[in-house]
Amino acid sequence: MIGLLLGLIVGIFIAKILLTSETISPEYVRVTIVNSTGQTINKATLKHENEAFEIRDLSDKSEIKVIFKNAGEGSYIVTALLENDSTITSKGIYIEGGYRMTETVTNKDIHTTYDK
Repeated sequence: MIGLLLGLIVGIFIAKILLTSETISPEYVRVTIVNSTGQTINKATLKHENEAFEIRDLSDKSEIKVIFKNAGEGSYIVTALLENDSTITSKGIYIEGGYRMTETVTNKDIHTTYDK
C-alpha cells in the first residue's frame, strides 16, 4: 500500500514536470512580459538587434510571451508606455539562444528574471 501511494506521488510529480516544462530551441529566446503596473500598458515594445515586437493594450495582471530567433549572444530592451502616459524602459538585457526571461513591468521600473 505504501509503495502504491509512493508510486502515485512520484508519477504525479514527473507528469507535472513533463507537462509544464517548455522546450526552447537553442536558436530562440522566450521573453514573458508581465504587467504589474495597476493599469493598462498601452504599448510595450521589445527591441532586439534589428527587429522590434510591439504589444498593444496589455491589461493589468496579464502577460504575453514573445519568442524570437537569437542563435548566439545578443541583447534586448523593453519599453512600456502606460495608460497615464509615463514611459518605463529596461536596461539592455544580455541573452543567448535558449534563454527564457521574464520582464515584470511596475510603475517605477522593469524587473528582469532569468527563468530556468
